[in-house]
Amino acid sequence: GKVLCVRVPDGAARWAGMWQMPNADVASDETAEAAASRAVREAAGLAVLSSERLLQVRHSVTHHRITLDVFRCEARRGNARPVAVSAVEWVAPARLDELAMPAAHRRIARFLVANGA
Repeated sequence: GKVLCVRVPDGAARWAGMWQMPNADVASDETAEAAASRAVREAAGLAVLSSERLLQVRHSVTHHRITLDVFRCEARRGNARPVAVSAVEWVAPARLDELAMPAAHRRIARFLVANGA
């Protein structure tokens, strides 16, 4: 019933200090599902037990085009902790609108709220 959000470190080149869902570039030798699991592990130190694709978001940032594959993940029990981010928080979907997020992640948040995630 909650969404794992991570805060981008203040010194980051892009989206410094903003909140987003854990994310990672998909390496050439991995699936999008494996990248999602890696993103959660690297950002918050949690292992993902299972994942289900929810949607795909296409977004443009200046001259770059990005595609975000969004997964609902079940994390192994344990405390999320900031690993490669400045903060982590489990957020109720109704509160996602309170967080400063990049536009693509805001679209994901609105989808989650509208679909009762």
